[in-house]
Amino acid sequence: MTAYFTHLSVEMPMSAEAASEAVRFLRAVQSHLSAPLKGRPSVQTDPDVLGIGDRHDGIFGHGLRIAYNDEAGHLVIEDDDGSPNLDVLEAAIKILIGRLDLDEPITVEWSETCDRAQAGAFGGGAMVVSRDHTFSMTTGRWAQDMRHEMMERTNTVEYRL
Repeated sequence: MTAYFTHLSVEMPMSAEAASEAVRFLRAVQSHLSAPLKGRPSVQTDPDVLGIGDRHDGIFGHGLRIAYNDEAGHLVIEDDDGSPNLDVLEAAIKILIGRLDLDEPITVEWSETCDRAQAGAFGGGAMVVSRDHTFSMTTGRWAQDMRHEMMERTNTVEYRL
Protein backbone atom coordinates (compact mmCIF):
# COMPACT_ATOMS: atom_id res chain seq x y z
CA MET A 1 0.00 0.00 0.00
CA THR A 2 1.28 3.45 -0.88
CA ALA A 3 1.74 5.96 1.94
CA TYR A 4 1.10 9.64 1.15
CA PHE A 5 2.69 12.58 2.95
CA THR A 6 2.20 16.33 3.10
CA HIS A 7 4.98 18.53 4.44
CA LEU A 8 4.67 22.25 5.05
CA SER A 9 6.59 25.35 5.95
CA VAL A 10 5.30 28.69 7.27
CA GLU A 11 7.15 31.82 8.38
CA MET A 12 5.09 34.38 10.27
CA PRO A 13 6.77 37.74 10.94
CA MET A 14 6.11 38.81 14.55
CA SER A 15 7.75 39.88 17.78
CA ALA A 16 9.01 37.39 20.35
CA GLU A 17 6.11 38.35 22.67
CA ALA A 18 3.55 37.71 19.94
CA ALA A 19 5.27 34.42 19.12
CA SER A 20 4.80 33.25 22.72
CA GLU A 21 1.05 33.85 22.42
CA ALA A 22 0.99 32.17 18.98
CA VAL A 23 2.82 29.08 20.26
CA ARG A 24 0.45 28.80 23.25
CA PHE A 25 -2.57 29.05 20.92
CA LEU A 26 -1.22 26.55 18.36
CA ARG A 27 -0.35 24.04 21.10
CA ALA A 28 -3.86 24.43 22.58
CA VAL A 29 -5.38 23.75 19.15
CA GLN A 30 -3.11 20.74 18.71
CA SER A 31 -4.08 19.37 22.12
CA HIS A 32 -7.79 20.07 21.58
CA LEU A 33 -7.93 18.32 18.21
CA SER A 34 -5.90 15.35 19.44
CA ALA A 35 -8.51 14.59 22.11
CA PRO A 36 -11.17 12.02 21.21
CA LEU A 37 -14.14 13.75 19.58
CA LYS A 38 -16.67 12.21 21.99
CA GLY A 39 -14.97 13.52 25.16
CA ARG A 40 -13.64 16.75 23.69
CA PRO A 41 -14.91 19.98 25.27
CA SER A 42 -16.83 22.22 22.91
CA VAL A 43 -14.80 25.00 21.36
CA GLN A 44 -17.46 27.35 22.72
CA THR A 45 -16.35 26.45 26.26
CA ASP A 46 -12.62 26.29 25.51
CA PRO A 47 -11.43 29.91 25.10
CA ASP A 48 -7.98 28.81 23.96
CA VAL A 49 -9.31 27.37 20.73
CA LEU A 50 -12.42 29.50 20.22
CA GLY A 51 -12.87 30.11 16.51
CA ILE A 52 -11.39 26.87 15.19
CA GLY A 53 -14.76 25.17 15.10
CA ASP A 54 -15.76 21.58 15.78
CA ARG A 55 -15.86 20.88 12.03
CA HIS A 56 -12.09 20.44 12.21
CA ASP A 57 -11.91 16.91 13.48
CA GLY A 58 -8.78 14.85 13.71
CA ILE A 59 -5.14 15.69 13.67
CA PHE A 60 -3.77 19.21 13.38
CA GLY A 61 -0.36 17.66 12.90
CA HIS A 62 1.45 15.56 15.49
CA GLY A 63 4.81 16.46 14.00
CA LEU A 64 4.44 20.22 13.80
CA ARG A 65 7.61 21.98 14.88
CA ILE A 66 6.87 25.48 16.07
CA ALA A 67 9.80 27.72 16.95
CA TYR A 68 10.69 31.39 17.01
CA ASN A 69 13.67 32.56 14.93
CA ASP A 70 15.03 35.54 16.89
CA GLU A 71 17.40 36.61 14.15
CA ALA A 72 14.72 36.77 11.46
CA GLY A 73 11.86 37.82 13.75
CA HIS A 74 9.67 34.98 12.46
CA LEU A 75 7.62 32.25 14.01
CA VAL A 76 8.46 29.15 11.95
CA ILE A 77 6.04 26.24 11.60
CA GLU A 78 7.23 23.08 9.87
CA ASP A 79 5.79 19.60 9.62
CA ASP A 80 7.78 16.54 10.53
CA ASP A 81 5.32 13.65 10.21
CA GLY A 82 3.63 14.25 6.86
CA SER A 83 0.04 14.58 8.02
CA PRO A 84 -0.86 18.19 8.84
CA ASN A 85 -4.42 19.41 8.39
CA LEU A 86 -4.13 22.42 6.07
CA ASP A 87 -7.72 23.53 6.75
CA VAL A 88 -7.06 23.73 10.49
CA LEU A 89 -3.77 25.54 9.90
CA GLU A 90 -5.53 28.09 7.68
CA ALA A 91 -8.22 28.69 10.34
CA ALA A 92 -5.56 29.00 13.07
CA ILE A 93 -3.53 31.49 11.03
CA LYS A 94 -6.63 33.65 10.43
CA ILE A 95 -7.31 33.68 14.17
CA LEU A 96 -3.68 34.56 14.95
CA ILE A 97 -3.69 37.39 12.42
CA GLY A 98 -6.70 38.86 14.24
CA ARG A 99 -5.52 38.17 17.80
CA LEU A 100 -2.00 39.45 17.23
CA ASP A 101 -3.01 42.22 14.81
CA LEU A 102 -0.53 41.04 12.17
CA ASP A 103 -0.37 43.27 9.10
CA GLU A 104 1.17 41.01 6.49
CA PRO A 105 -0.58 38.12 4.79
CA ILE A 106 1.00 34.79 5.77
CA THR A 107 2.26 32.35 3.13
CA VAL A 108 2.01 28.60 3.62
CA GLU A 109 3.89 26.29 1.26
CA TRP A 110 3.44 22.54 1.15
CA SER A 111 4.64 19.52 -0.75
CA GLU A 112 2.81 16.28 -1.42
CA THR A 113 4.84 13.10 -1.77
CA CYS A 114 4.49 9.36 -1.37
CA ASP A 115 6.75 6.44 -0.62
CA ARG A 116 6.45 4.93 -4.13
CA ALA A 117 6.77 6.55 -7.53
CA GLN A 118 3.20 6.97 -8.72
CA ALA A 119 1.76 9.30 -11.34
CA GLY A 120 -0.23 12.12 -9.77
CA ALA A 121 1.07 11.47 -6.26
CA PHE A 122 3.60 14.30 -6.21
CA GLY A 123 2.90 17.99 -6.09
CA GLY A 124 2.21 20.67 -3.59
CA GLY A 125 0.92 24.15 -3.39
CA ALA A 126 0.80 27.42 -1.56
CA MET A 127 -1.79 29.56 0.15
CA VAL A 128 -1.65 33.18 1.16
CA VAL A 129 -3.80 33.86 4.22
CA SER A 130 -5.00 37.27 5.38
CA ARG A 131 -7.51 38.24 8.03
CA ASP A 132 -10.42 37.99 5.57
CA HIS A 133 -9.24 35.99 2.58
CA THR A 134 -7.28 32.94 1.52
CA PHE A 135 -5.90 32.45 -1.95
CA SER A 136 -4.42 29.08 -2.78
CA MET A 137 -3.17 27.08 -5.71
CA THR A 138 -1.83 23.59 -6.07
CA THR A 139 0.91 22.68 -8.49
CA GLY A 140 -1.60 20.46 -10.31
CA ARG A 141 -3.97 23.39 -10.83
CA TRP A 142 -1.09 25.64 -11.87
CA ALA A 143 0.11 23.08 -14.44
CA GLN A 144 -3.45 22.64 -15.74
CA ASP A 145 -3.86 26.42 -16.14
CA MET A 146 -0.50 26.71 -17.95
CA ARG A 147 -1.40 23.81 -20.24
CA HIS A 148 -4.74 25.44 -21.08
CA GLU A 149 -3.07 28.80 -21.76
CA MET A 150 -0.42 27.18 -23.95
CA MET A 151 -3.05 25.30 -25.95
CA GLU A 152 -5.04 28.50 -26.50
CA ARG A 153 -1.95 30.34 -27.70
CA THR A 154 -0.81 27.46 -29.90
CA ASN A 155 -4.22 27.14 -31.52
CA THR A 156 -4.28 30.82 -32.50
CA VAL A 157 -0.74 31.06 -33.86
CA GLU A 158 -0.31 31.08 -37.62
CA TYR A 159 2.31 28.67 -38.88
CA ARG A 160 4.08 29.19 -42.20
CA LEU A 161 6.15 26.56 -43.93
